[in-house]
Amino acid sequence: MNLEDRFNKLADEWEAYCSQSFIQVSCDPTIRRKCRQYEEIVALGLQALPLITKRYAKKNTEVGPAWISAVREIVINSGGDFKIPLELIGNIDGMKQYTTSWLEKNIQYYKDKASTQIPVH
Repeated sequence: MNLEDRFNKLADEWEAYCSQSFIQVSCDPTIRRKCRQYEEIVALGLQALPLITKRYAKKNTEVGPAWISAVREIVINSGGDFKIPLELIGNIDGMKQYTTSWLEKNIQYYKDKASTQIPVH
């Protein structure tokens, strides 16, 4: 299975997990990240950023703002820095717009950096 197929399978499974009613009504803001699929997406590392960018920009998903957490964790794990400005915290649309814009501005740097890393299988 190639990287994009693996990513899409994990993302589909993650969205199914997040669509469960107990997840939807949970008060725990981290619950969407507490599953194997999230951890495996993050483990894909920098190679996943273009795929996240594509998927996150296209549709609203049950995963929603947790994509921002995945981006942040991947970028920080690679030695980079990604932070949502304090004035946007809690503004879901603003956070999504900021993340999408940040990815568009920085994706080439992280693609180049990913090409020098060992591929994840």
